Amino acid sequence: MMNNLNLHNRHPNDLPDKETLEDILLELKDTHKFDIKWVNLDNMSWRADNKVFDNWVEKGEVVTYEMNPINYSFDSDVMSYATVKHIRYDILRHPIRLEVRSELGILSLNSSATELIRTSTDVYLRLKDYLGPDVIQSQSQTPNFVIDFMLTSCKVK
Repeated sequence: MMNNLNLHNRHPNDLPDKETLEDILLELKDTHKFDIKWVNLDNMSWRADNKVFDNWVEKGEVVTYEMNPINYSFDSDVMSYATVKHIRYDILRHPIRLEVRSELGILSLNSSATELIRTSTDVYLRLKDYLGPDVIQSQSQTPNFVIDFMLTSCKVK
């Protein structure tokens, strides 16, 4: 790894991606009772841990080496060999905010409201678990929550 990337010892293919995040959020979208927004923090005077947006941006390259299975032959006339695949990734990581707001306003204590609170809490915890060390800061005021995290864009060169 080079430059200022901090992937927390993860392979580039194991970093959280927006598609999986959208899949986790489907449970809330399907209720039609939540407003879900992706907020670009670059246009705000956003700060976290005494650092502004630009101080959080990480850009660099990761090179991985993967060994393909060994082609082993018991025939002494055929050579056994292994090949190594060299892969270069261009990686850009930047902070982004996910805001989830209930469209119900003040919830009454009926069974459907209780179920929405439970669903919101479950989704919030699954998102935090999936994002792991990429969470910068989060706040939950059930059924609403906000998570600031590092989003990764990864391209194979």
